[in-house]
Amino acid sequence: DNYRVGFDAATVDFNGDIAVLKVRTMMGADTIEQIYAAYDAIEEAGSQALIIDLRGNSGGAFAVKPLIEHVIDEPLNSGYFVSQLWGIEHQNQPTRAEVLQVTPWSGWSIIEFWHSVQSNALIRLQFNPAEPNFDGPVYVLVDAKSASATEMAADAFRSSDVAVLVGETTAGEMLSQSFFDIGAGYQVSLPVADYFSLQNGRIEGVGVPADVVADSSAAMDVATRMAVDALAAD
Repeated sequence: DNYRVGFDAATVDFNGDIAVLKVRTMMGADTIEQIYAAYDAIEEAGSQALIIDLRGNSGGAFAVKPLIEHVIDEPLNSGYFVSQLWGIEHQNQPTRAEVLQVTPWSGWSIIEFWHSVQSNALIRLQFNPAEPNFDGPVYVLVDAKSASATEMAADAFRSSDVAVLVGETTAGEMLSQSFFDIGAGYQVSLPVADYFSLQNGRIEGVGVPADVVADSSAAMDVATRMAVDALAAD
């Protein structure tokens, strides 16, 4: 939980009334701090539209939480992890009703998460609005290299109806894994939980589709034009 990536993982730039938040990883306590600072800067600048660039972000952990919670207006039941315990005890996948009966997991600690995966059949995630809250148009850039926790974020943005995804379908690599040292410098990675979106189903092997399809190299230009048009319409 105290791991720090040691670089500028989340940076914000401004193009007139449009803020551009680039997030390069979802790992690291410093990434979380930088996301909080970015939203404070966006609020202070009075930006009217926001582009969140997740292209090439291979995921990590729960920097997803502040990234999403500063743009949603109400609690969002985004999805759930199905652990090995569920497969041992059940033959079928959980129903939506069964998932919603589970108390939302709110720890957002990597250590607590791994403990929860080992002791609970289902882990339901819920995001809650945070201040400062950005309420202008939001565009999220994704591509085929956006993976893992980044796909959780992309799906949550898509499910919330507060953001438009621009770019390519994400990688479809959403299994949670544990790593085991086996000697001679090698590790084995074993899946311990699968993630399902409440709105859109399984992400592993499928990915999260963009609302507006564009080549990764062109996605920023497309989103910028959309933002400009949206602000002009207001």
